[in-house]
Amino acid sequence: MVALPFRSFNLKLSSTTLIQSSLAGSAALYILLYSGLVWMRIQYPFELEWQEGAMVEHALRVTKGQPIYLPPHLDFVPFIYPPLYLYVSGLIAEIVGIGFFPLRLVSVVSSAVCLFVIFQIVRTQTKNKLAGLLASSLFAATYRLGGAWLDIARVDSLFLALFLLFVYVARFGSSNWALVLGGSFLVLSALTKQTALIMCLPILAYCLYLNWQRGIVLLATFLLLGGAGNLIFNIASGGWYFYYIFYLPRYQDWLPFTYMFDFWLTSILLPLPIAGLCGVFWILLQVYLKRPFGFWLWMLVGMLGGAFLTSVHSGSYQNDALPAYAALAILFGIGFDSVFQFAEQVPTSQRIVYKVALTLLIIIQFALLRYNPLRQIPTQQDLESGENLLHLISQMKGQVFIPRHGFLGRLAGKGSYAHALAITDVLRSDSEVKNALEREIEGAIRDHKFDTIIMDSDLPFFNLTKYYKPVGYVFEQPEVFYPVTGFLTRPEIIYVAKSTQ
Repeated sequence: MVALPFRSFNLKLSSTTLIQSSLAGSAALYILLYSGLVWMRIQYPFELEWQEGAMVEHALRVTKGQPIYLPPHLDFVPFIYPPLYLYVSGLIAEIVGIGFFPLRLVSVVSSAVCLFVIFQIVRTQTKNKLAGLLASSLFAATYRLGGAWLDIARVDSLFLALFLLFVYVARFGSSNWALVLGGSFLVLSALTKQTALIMCLPILAYCLYLNWQRGIVLLATFLLLGGAGNLIFNIASGGWYFYYIFYLPRYQDWLPFTYMFDFWLTSILLPLPIAGLCGVFWILLQVYLKRPFGFWLWMLVGMLGGAFLTSVHSGSYQNDALPAYAALAILFGIGFDSVFQFAEQVPTSQRIVYKVALTLLIIIQFALLRYNPLRQIPTQQDLESGENLLHLISQMKGQVFIPRHGFLGRLAGKGSYAHALAITDVLRSDSEVKNALEREIEGAIRDHKFDTIIMDSDLPFFNLTKYYKPVGYVFEQPEVFYPVTGFLTRPEIIYVAKSTQ
């Protein structure tokens, strides 16, 4: 009988390789899945989320050289976001044409930057490429948990990509010029979404505590460039920039106290238990070994805190938790490396058992984040229904007002008006500006400025039913043309001016 040439060394090597390949393969599936969804969604000519059309309207103003921040009027009211995403999207639109595509392209590229920077942060910290891949893939796996938001025409992906670049440079930058670059990334992130102003505070405070010279460079860059940028925007807008970016957000309602527990339970603890345990294990190990870990702890506090404070305001959605998922993905990757290294220290006879158990736990974590990708893709019926709706609007006489989907009016050749949510942001406040806008809209309805108004529901809208009457519904099918994420709403009821009947 011929002896088979197996050796224990080869068996151990193949087992380790098999474990690493299984982990890498399981993780990469979510990145591939996200790539496929991007391909299927980016060219869809209607809204994937109900505010996308209004974002296109904002970018269109950029391409025309029109101001974004100006007194609120029925024709246009800006959202309460800083302008960087709009300027970048407008620049791309100048090249490829206005529409949903350039804005989604900015988000897709930004989300790719997020995935890469998460990988780089973990790989640089641990010297372990597999840990970096697992961290990046975990963030990709939270795609649906985070609202299927990474590739749509909203500010979040760009804001998060710039903030993660700041985190990378703040942790690993070695020169003053690198820190200036890091501070610049933070400024750009804050000029995309104000949440960055909350998230950066613990990080900046820790950097000052750890090495005040480095911290001063970061902080000075942030304060000088950020202050100058905001001041320039405010002066250029005649003071309206501060009104929308800092004044109106104060009037957003806080959600009931029970929602605060809901964030931590349903958004963090239940979907990410194993990832969280990996991070906790690493922190406890650093405490035991008396190794520094403060930067990553305060990064976690800042990004979790920013996500939490944003999520408990009215109008919040799952996308507000994206910074928390990015921070947890980073801690998960760093923690995985520590757990894997710990498994290397156990007796040889038990090592494979520990590694297999770790592999199974991580696969379970990824399985907990599974979702149905088909539900994230608009159907052929959605597309056809949208095209039919555009034809219907184009055949309507006179002016058409669609408060929640104004971009449809523009696509149909009827022009566009202020978005209902932007109007609501102003009407929450308590000022003469709010009263003036309210009077303008009430007057437009009273004077029949519009021949037709298409509402998403029969909820009260100023004094609509006093001057307009419902004459029919937009869709016969009950389930078509809803957005695939965010607030599920669609044009529903057609109202015409009573005097025309």
